[in-house]
Amino acid sequence: MSTVYGNEDGCYFIDVNKSMLNVAVSRSKDSFIVFGDINSFKKNKSSASGLLMNYISKNAV
Repeated sequence: MSTVYGNEDGCYFIDVNKSMLNVAVSRSKDSFIVFGDINSFKKNKSSASGLLMNYISKNAV
């Protein structure tokens, strides 16, 4: 998944509708790879980008 955002842009597309992220994650088969600037994700866990950042931070390889 590409967030297609830079540090100054935020994560409008992901945060507009949490179901978009849910569909992307739930349809992945073997792995889920995220490309983008983690600093553009929100810090709160109530947003989709915040949930994704929290997961990435804990599970980064």
